[in-house]
Amino acid sequence: MSEPFGSLFTTGQFAALCGTTKDTLFHYDRIGLLKPRSVGSNGYRRYTSAQLFDFDLIRVLQQAGSTLEEIKWYRQHYDSAHFLLLLEEKQAGIRARLEQLARMEQMLAHVAATTRRALAETYDVPRAEPQQAEQLLVVGLKKGEGEHTDGVAARVSEHLALCEKYRLTDRFPLGSVILKEDVLAGSSLESYFFSRVPPDFSGGPLLEKPAGLYATIVHKGPLEAFNEPYHALLAYVGRQGYAVCGNAYVFDLITYLASGSEQEYVVQISIQIEKRGCPRSARG
Repeated sequence: MSEPFGSLFTTGQFAALCGTTKDTLFHYDRIGLLKPRSVGSNGYRRYTSAQLFDFDLIRVLQQAGSTLEEIKWYRQHYDSAHFLLLLEEKQAGIRARLEQLARMEQMLAHVAATTRRALAETYDVPRAEPQQAEQLLVVGLKKGEGEHTDGVAARVSEHLALCEKYRLTDRFPLGSVILKEDVLAGSSLESYFFSRVPPDFSGGPLLEKPAGLYATIVHKGPLEAFNEPYHALLAYVGRQGYAVCGNAYVFDLITYLASGSEQEYVVQISIQIEKRGCPRSARG
């Protein structure tokens, strides 16, 4: 008499038929997800060729993101309505994952471009250059927070959460703002952390970095040595006959994302300037 469910296979034979391993089948048997058609008195398991379709269903649902517990529940409530519900849930999950992957791809491309640019820079040579206006999503630092690691970490965490809230793909490079009055006083006290946002961004809080002329320097080295290039840039401003007329913007071009050594960190410092004696109407 023929086997109504097709030929019988040993565990190894059935694993080869399904393109899986014996251990996987043993695990599915233990948790009651896919049990063999029969088990002999010697403990040997036997599967039928028809069970290939059961295994394939498990594989498809797993690839769609279902857990083994979810699949087990579905197989115990096997009908088309439950199957449709499960598929719709997984479709929604896959769409959300695709959106997340697209944002991640954009962020990685942006970080790669920034890193590439930083590696090609000439370090510690001040220059004056025009820069375009930019919108910045900011988080303010309380007085003295920027002088302590705990304070910096707390505000960076707050800023990253804000970026996540608005799903910003270009949150890197992170940056900080030193207000004009602190720049004029020779202080490097940071008042805001920021990320660039598109011109049509509608979230907040925002700060505008105005278009205009900027004294800029790119420095490679540990963050603790920041004051050295910062004061070198201020000295350059004075020597070249410029005057500070706005804030300083510090961009982290290479930090912990691209290097495990602070010696390899790269920052760009840009201070808004104008020629001394330049009439108000001609200022950027």
